[in-house]
Amino acid sequence: NGFSTAYLDTEAPHDVELSYQLKLVFADGRTIYSSVAFITVPPAKLSHLLKPSIFVDKSAYTLTLLDDGLPVRRFPIALGANPVHRKIHLDRASTPEGVYRISGVQPRATFYRAYDLNYPNEVDRIRYRMLADRGELPNPVPDIGGEIQIHGHGITGNWTWGCIALRDTDMDLLFSLPELRNGTAVVITGAEVTRDDLDVQLSLTEEERHVFMEHLVELGIASGRTSKHWLYGLCKFQAEHGLMVTGLFDQSTRELLERMGALSKTAR
Repeated sequence: NGFSTAYLDTEAPHDVELSYQLKLVFADGRTIYSSVAFITVPPAKLSHLLKPSIFVDKSAYTLTLLDDGLPVRRFPIALGANPVHRKIHLDRASTPEGVYRISGVQPRATFYRAYDLNYPNEVDRIRYRMLADRGELPNPVPDIGGEIQIHGHGITGNWTWGCIALRDTDMDLLFSLPELRNGTAVVITGAEVTRDDLDVQLSLTEEERHVFMEHLVELGIASGRTSKHWLYGLCKFQAEHGLMVTGLFDQSTRELLERMGALSKTAR
């Protein structure tokens, strides 16, 4: 008996050949594979951007150009030798995850063209300091690192020192857009900071933040109520409860706080 099925890949990059193979597992344990299909998604045309931003999905190996939150074009990328790990310190292998901004534009760079990113940001620095205080960094303690870029020079293998590499032709296309400049938001997700985590972080209300801070003070984890105290306490809370130390109000952190009743004082 013949059958047909359709698969929609909403994360596929444009202008690159992709290969797909379907695996079918039957109730009796039999497994069959389809033939390999090779598909190239045609490039999308770019025009003037009103509210540009960049979204990088390390797990999907894509960089998506957004305009007012809507995808405009998706590019294939390469990462470093440790593509899964989120950067904590200088290691010449891993890429940061979180919310960043373009901090410099280099039409001529070591690797063709480059956008500098503002790593380490405040979350990175406080997360690094908390882990250093707990003795959870290598000995001797390495520097936090820096000079993370989106740059060219190709996507053949994971070859960077933690930067995000594109094809030179793709960098040419991005640099043809003057709207991509200092201050443009660059969101990077991966195995440690997921899209769901960032959605939870962005939905955090000031009331919830205040209640959680008071909870950290009551536990003796935070000794003050400034932004730095809040972030340090958040990192410490995550470490002491066996959570991923993201330095973000992520999904796992929120779920734990709800089970503890720590957010029960907020308005519903």
